[in-house]
Amino acid sequence: MTRRLATRVVALVLSLAALTAGPPPGVLAASTALPPIAVYLDGLAVTFDVPPTVLGGRALVPFRTLAEALGCAVDWDSATGLVSAAGPGASPRTVSLWVDRADAVVNGESRVMDVPARIIEGRTLVPLRFFGEALGAQVAWDDATRTITVVSPPRPMRVLGYYALGTAQTSSWAELFGRPFPDVGMPPADGGAADLVSEVACAWFVLDPATGGIVLDDAYSGQKRPDNWTDVLARCREFDVATDMMVHWSRLVDGVADPAIYDFLASPELMRRAVREIVDYATAYRGVNLDLELLGQRQTGDQLAATRQRFTAFVQNLAEALRDSERTLTLSLHPLNSWYPGYEWEALGRLADTVVVMAYGYAPKGQPEPIGKVIEAVDLALAVVPKDKLLLGLLAQYETPESISAKLGLAKRRGLAGIALWRLGVVEPARLTVIRSAISRWAP
Repeated sequence: MTRRLATRVVALVLSLAALTAGPPPGVLAASTALPPIAVYLDGLAVTFDVPPTVLGGRALVPFRTLAEALGCAVDWDSATGLVSAAGPGASPRTVSLWVDRADAVVNGESRVMDVPARIIEGRTLVPLRFFGEALGAQVAWDDATRTITVVSPPRPMRVLGYYALGTAQTSSWAELFGRPFPDVGMPPADGGAADLVSEVACAWFVLDPATGGIVLDDAYSGQKRPDNWTDVLARCREFDVATDMMVHWSRLVDGVADPAIYDFLASPELMRRAVREIVDYATAYRGVNLDLELLGQRQTGDQLAATRQRFTAFVQNLAEALRDSERTLTLSLHPLNSWYPGYEWEALGRLADTVVVMAYGYAPKGQPEPIGKVIEAVDLALAVVPKDKLLLGLLAQYETPESISAKLGLAKRRGLAGIALWRLGVVEPARLTVIRSAISRWAP
């Protein structure tokens, strides 16, 4: 064999070896690596400090993160490797299982899992489908996207419906009781929402800042107290729906809040009159829902500080007067990430029995609110007000069934007391169906 031929043979052998050896290790890993598992609970992503993993054909996820996202009370016994969870509600489902053991106990009954819980990177991971379904959740796996979707079971929560007079097409009465006002012949289960709504805020009272008086037929807002308003209250009592009188004010002049509201807050005399009239009207109701909007718009420095201090003083006087007459106080407030900074949330949260986070106004009219802004609004509120005082306010008429589902999931994930719907009459059956799938009737 000549030297030239020998060289060609060696080159051919090396080429064949390269072809049969396959790609370099790094290239092979990149081509076969699976994407991470994503978990969504009630339409919102769940973030874990240790990623979910698949063992024995089952997806395992960190126990505590999932359990707390489902609203469970959790317990961990490091000595025995026992993890336990009790779901939310008066009669919670319970799940107990042990690390590295296939047996489990669900609501007192013994069960066997396909794959046991494991400790991975210092975290206890549990089989998601078994654990979720044991707590009453629906669990689905999408193999193509490696995505797990979890829908939590209905949770007892307060549902406040703002009650406005409306029109023949958008009647709060009809949506609540299933028939046009004043007919009360149809049970709510046959078309109304009184099986879901636990309380209503009757938006019939408007503050007149020029006098401190309360107006029952306001031309600017279009709201009035209906002539047969006592029928509304009687029907609500029949179905254990609590009623509050809603005192509201929201008036713009040249694109900003009417200066009259600041004159009102600067006048002790006008505020005293408002408190007296509100308390007098409140005798027919459980309490008061106060909704004075637009405060602090375009204000800064001392001017903004004065608005906050004066509004808080007004709320304090009203809260004390209502407490003396054994009535409750709910505040409907613009959130801390809104364009209206005139509310001292922490102080107001101490004074009120309930605070509605009006988490809307971020999107153009007619569009669902961006979930990121709503999450931010809720988390800012939770930093200064206890969660059992908070209701998530939803501008229901502009939410789609899909978008409202994610916001209901947020209220559940954060452990809020419930939701508030502006307003009855425009929620529509498709949205009510979504709400019923996420929330059950709250009983005090």
